[in-house]
Amino acid sequence: MDQQFLHLILAIFIGGLIGGSTNMLAIKMLFRPHQPLYIGKNRIPFTPGLIPSKQDQLAIKIASVVSDYILTPSVIAHAFTKVNFQKKLHDILKAYWSESMKKGYTLETLIDSFGFDKERIIILLKDSIVRQMIHVNTRTNIKEAHSLFIKQFGQKQISSIIPKVFQDTIEQNVDHTIELLLEYFSKQLNENQTKIAMIQMLEESFDIKNPLMKKLFFSVIADDQILQSIIKKLQKAIESDTVKQLVKDSLQKNWDSILESTILDLIIRWPEQAAQFERVLTKTIHKTIQTALHTAQLHESLEMIVRKLVNNFLHTPLQKYEKTLEPYVDQIIQAILSSGLEYVQRHVDTLIASINIHEVVRSQVAAFPSKKLEAMILQVANRELLYITYFGVLLGGLMGILQYLLSRLL
Repeated sequence: MDQQFLHLILAIFIGGLIGGSTNMLAIKMLFRPHQPLYIGKNRIPFTPGLIPSKQDQLAIKIASVVSDYILTPSVIAHAFTKVNFQKKLHDILKAYWSESMKKGYTLETLIDSFGFDKERIIILLKDSIVRQMIHVNTRTNIKEAHSLFIKQFGQKQISSIIPKVFQDTIEQNVDHTIELLLEYFSKQLNENQTKIAMIQMLEESFDIKNPLMKKLFFSVIADDQILQSIIKKLQKAIESDTVKQLVKDSLQKNWDSILESTILDLIIRWPEQAAQFERVLTKTIHKTIQTALHTAQLHESLEMIVRKLVNNFLHTPLQKYEKTLEPYVDQIIQAILSSGLEYVQRHVDTLIASINIHEVVRSQVAAFPSKKLEAMILQVANRELLYITYFGVLLGGLMGILQYLLSRLL
């Protein structure tokens, strides 16, 4: 009897040892070894571990999810409609206006800094601003003016048309704009739709045939804490200086390409967008002028400006007219902002293509150290993985009892 009991205990012990060791080894094989091992020139099977061996595929899948479902042109276009985003851009433009006021700029200073022909502007203002404003405010005249501009300046490089100060202003605000966009993208990762897409992506990426390994793997990956940790790592990658620099370099490359092109080059390159831009520009100018022409304040201000322009306006600090212009500053900025954002929204596909979000995310995930990924998952799911090991011991012990009983019956 004592010998039979000893056989039972031994069977339970051996079964539990095998079951626990098997589960522990399976967990280790998810992450280790981090690099392939060789005997001579022959690679040892199952090296590297499952996750390190699939990291490139995982990177491609995550990049596809981000570019196809998270940071899509429609999502980004929707971001431009957010009130908070528009408010921040509005504040930037208003801050530039306030800075001009504080520095005591005169109109002559602004004209010189923007590189315009001062004498030509003075003549146009004196002879045309009042007489022509109402007459040209038809869409036909606006289109003709647009065609004349293209005919006169179409062969010139964009860099020679856009004043240097305006170019510098755009480049100075690139970093802040990129930060706003990446901040919005980072927040999108916390959406439930993102988590669902990531789980589906993982299921497709790790095409594990073995049911036990599949159940074991997804019991780890589907954990909300692990997903949250992965999302945090992605957010950290998106907000990293490397990504910001990649986006900035891409935008700078495309911006330099535009500056080196002529207006006709851009029209030939993007005929549909050019036609759409002409329609939007015509509509915006017509609507803005039509609205402005019905305000008594504008008529009074124009009358005052034209009357004093030649004698003293060019040398008068803008601060003197701050109170007069202040009621309209927000309206002017909003009009500029609305048309600018509308134009960007219509060309968001080109912007996304130039950034190549898929490649940015893929390269970041592929370069993520597997050791850190292992440490991150173990830190979050260590207790659950320990329970899996204990469960293996329990199953092994039960198998030992079953084996003992079968041996006795047979």
